Amino acid sequence: MIRLLPALFALMLTTGCPLPEDEKDTAADTGEGDSGDTDTPAPLLPAGFEAMLDTTGGCSDTTMHAWDGDGTVGLRVYRAGILAAVTASGEPVTETLFVGVDDVDVSVEIADPVAINYCTDALSARTVFEQWAAVSGTVILHMDVPASEWADGVLDVQVMDLVLHDDAGHTATVAEASFMDVSIMRVWGG
Repeated sequence: MIRLLPALFALMLTTGCPLPEDEKDTAADTGEGDSGDTDTPAPLLPAGFEAMLDTTGGCSDTTMHAWDGDGTVGLRVYRAGILAAVTASGEPVTETLFVGVDDVDVSVEIADPVAINYCTDALSARTVFEQWAAVSGTVILHMDVPASEWADGVLDVQVMDLVLHDDAGHTATVAEASFMDVSIMRVWGG
């Protein structure tokens, strides 16, 4: 129930339903990086969300996804070509990348359901409540050589000192999060 309250407040604000008088100030003044503008609702992304991301997967050489058990918060890390590079060279790859400098993309979404379109060509309808883009931080990726040319890859991902912004100007941070043994599908679809 507590996790649903931010979504309820956002729904009430976007549908024109007034908040109860005793909730208006707290709804507008919560959230890290909130500008204090009472017309901008507080973000739905909970502090420490990265600890809730307990399911992982990957595809598309190379996109890694991690999402929570409720299927509402998802983190995406994209770095092109790791699986192909490991296969071609026959050597493990370890990269330390800097968001905003190197070719790596990190984002977070709050959606219902967040993971429905991960690793599929058959895109389904879903509702996206918030999108956050990383503007700085460090990403460390490691992949060993797959067992065969057509085997899936296994990727270890660590993010550190991530700074994320949403379209409303809110800021969220992730000090550190690791996702180990993420299966990266070489062949996928749906």
